[in-house]
Amino acid sequence: MAFTPEQFFGWILAVGVIFFTFVALRFYVRRNQKFNKFSIASDAFLLTSTAFALVTVGYMCYESLHEIEVRSNHPEWKEAEIYHKIFTDRDGLILKFVYFLGLGYMVELWCIKAAFVLFYWNLFSKIQGQKRFALYATSFFIPATFVVVIITFFTHCRPVAISWDLKLILKHGRRCTPNTAKSVQWLLSSSNIITDLMLMAVPLLVIRSFRLTRIDTYAVAFVFLIGIISISATIVRIFYLNQTGVFEPDFHGNITLQQQHHFELISSVEVLAALIAFCLPAFRFLLKVNFVRGGPGISSLSWASARFRSVGGGRDADNGIYPRNEPKGIEEAMRVDLEGGRFAVQGKGAPSTEMIIIRKGSEEEGSEEEDGERSPPRGTRTI
Repeated sequence: MAFTPEQFFGWILAVGVIFFTFVALRFYVRRNQKFNKFSIASDAFLLTSTAFALVTVGYMCYESLHEIEVRSNHPEWKEAEIYHKIFTDRDGLILKFVYFLGLGYMVELWCIKAAFVLFYWNLFSKIQGQKRFALYATSFFIPATFVVVIITFFTHCRPVAISWDLKLILKHGRRCTPNTAKSVQWLLSSSNIITDLMLMAVPLLVIRSFRLTRIDTYAVAFVFLIGIISISATIVRIFYLNQTGVFEPDFHGNITLQQQHHFELISSVEVLAALIAFCLPAFRFLLKVNFVRGGPGISSLSWASARFRSVGGGRDADNGIYPRNEPKGIEEAMRVDLEGGRFAVQGKGAPSTEMIIIRKGSEEEGSEEEDGERSPPRGTRTI
């Protein structure tokens, strides 16, 4: 699919607006929630990714506007002349942008991965056994791959400035860039896919013990679908680069402006899908708040069990897990009350049939009553 510079500008601007909208909405939804060290660190990585995304989107918009200007001023020029003009203007400024665009792409992706890992630690800090080992392995592997990829990126071309310095390029008779180098790109793509699969495996190991409603199952599946889109974009990206011929040993030219646009757009979709997958759990909490009467008082980051939050008693309120050995009557009552939105729309005077236990900070267990039932824990209130 061929893009005009104007179309490419519109696509990149749309991607940028969607990206920053999701980030802003996520922080807005979570503005009243309590934060701990994991959630704060996760948000810090998200903001770092957002800052780099702002720079890269700004560069791509500048690149498009510059191309539009050159084409309008020189309509008679051929593609090779336009390409030379764009990439040699202002002492190779665009070449510097292209180099750091590749760096920004990696930082954006791995910051989102790090934010995911910290998000998992916030949710699943009490898990044990195989699940905890998977979380440890993911926590180690993601920063390790980032270090390897960054070192490979910076050491592939020596000196580094040969990627953008016009004098060095003329002196050596060639331009080197890790953005289209076969070894760098295959390492980057394979590391990206493996780490994404690991990020998907950790919650799968945990939530398989949850009793999810159909709506919860669909919500979780949708998050994984967005993650698969990001992985698919990575695969498309590496095979598209291979199709351009830049991986061939005898390739000494440059990719065309059209190929550059396609390459940048695929990379943008890849980062955007990863960002959306990270933000969706927060919006799942928003749906929970709007769905359940009295929901704004609930403080939970659990996306897999958001609607299983301390309703009906007899469950672990910290992680939203409903034990398999609980009486079937309680589980059925929860399902009837919550599934399908039976009480989502009620008149102002209509009493709510839902009982929601909201923790106030106390972890004390409720006292046993004489009839064998447990009273709500101290430090909680019942709505």
